[in-house]
Amino acid sequence: MKVVMSAIEAAKSIKYIRIEIVIENSSIDQLALYQKCDFGVTGIDTDYFIGHCREKIFENGIQRRDMIRLSNVLVQS
Repeated sequence: MKVVMSAIEAAKSIKYIRIEIVIENSSIDQLALYQKCDFGVTGIDTDYFIGHCREKIFENGIQRRDMIRLSNVLVQS
């Protein structure tokens, strides 16, 4: 969490407006971490990895299928 928070502070210091990241639907721990750091889900690309990867990959017993987009708005308007 410290690394993510340091990255957020660094982005703020150079006047970034927003940070965007993508993770896989099977990345449960990462999703929780980013949400604790004020990232919110902004979109889901359903079956993204099904169409872009040759082999099935599982994490936490869940097949990697969807790409989840998250962002943290650093500057409020």
